[in-house]
Amino acid sequence: MHPLHILGAAALALAAAGPVSAHTPDTKSLVSMSGTCVGEFLGKPLACGPQAMYAVRTTGQEFVAFATAEGVLFFFGDQISQPAPTDHVIAVDASRFDLANGQRLENDRIRGACHLTTSAAGGPIAAVDCDATNLDTHGRQRFRLTNVKILPAPK
Repeated sequence: MHPLHILGAAALALAAAGPVSAHTPDTKSLVSMSGTCVGEFLGKPLACGPQAMYAVRTTGQEFVAFATAEGVLFFFGDQISQPAPTDHVIAVDASRFDLANGQRLENDRIRGACHLTTSAAGGPIAAVDCDATNLDTHGRQRFRLTNVKILPAPK
């Protein structure tokens, strides 16, 4: 299955079953994007992209999702900071990998950050860099999206 279809299918599937859906009333905003993606999962390269999304829920929780050949990887966080006008930071405290075969791997023992960088204050997202480590196994998950192009909103 093409990564764009996996990402779309995951978003639609989440509407019925998951705690963070791109298509439910609890989503305040959603940005779909594409770009050049480089991924690392548990210390090994993982092909990703070019699709990704960033969303804010009405609860304040934010998440970033990356399409991969294996499924969709989500980074979740509630604590947000903005150390510079062009750097929006999500403190990652959970991740989820929705595999193409329907299996879901959840991890609430992960800590790290996602940086959403803009070229100017209040401008569109230009790059996304999520880097988190499992507290128990020290396995690393890192995904970077550069050359970002904002896509039309899903319908």
